[in-house]
Amino acid sequence: MKKKLFKFKFKFKFKALFFGFVLFSSLIINTNGGECQNRKFGLGIILGDPTGLNGKYWISKTDGVEVSLAWNLVKDRIKILGAYERSFGIEAKIDFLEELSFFPGIGGAISLGKDFGLGVIIPLGVESFFKKVPINLFLELAPELEIIPETSFALYGFLGVRWIFK
Repeated sequence: MKKKLFKFKFKFKFKALFFGFVLFSSLIINTNGGECQNRKFGLGIILGDPTGLNGKYWISKTDGVEVSLAWNLVKDRIKILGAYERSFGIEAKIDFLEELSFFPGIGGAISLGKDFGLGVIIPLGVESFFKKVPINLFLELAPELEIIPETSFALYGFLGVRWIFK
């Protein structure tokens, strides 16, 4: 019975997040020839732990604010992750990439589920931007020190893709 209930909850949450992503994307799509040099905002999905929606707003070419609304499959809790990140370019001479960069950051995490949780995260990742397609791929690890309801440690890792808007 619990296994069927878990599958139902997982499918329902995934469909709800996917529908929200598609709806939001259709309202704000605006690309000009696929050039990503002047990126301002990216919206996409993350797959891993947690899995869900992800957005990033670039304050400058190197600084950005990232927010994720996702669920933690292990603890069956909704997670809201937010972080300020600074990008550092990596020397990579790959023809189809506009930029490849490493980013560290600092932020917070909120957990909603059986109990409320609050913690600090330190995301570390690598992201790439393509020359002709307004897509951003990234791989991120985010250690969390949860302070509320009790002190605990967690490590989140996910692969993500964002559509870049100007």
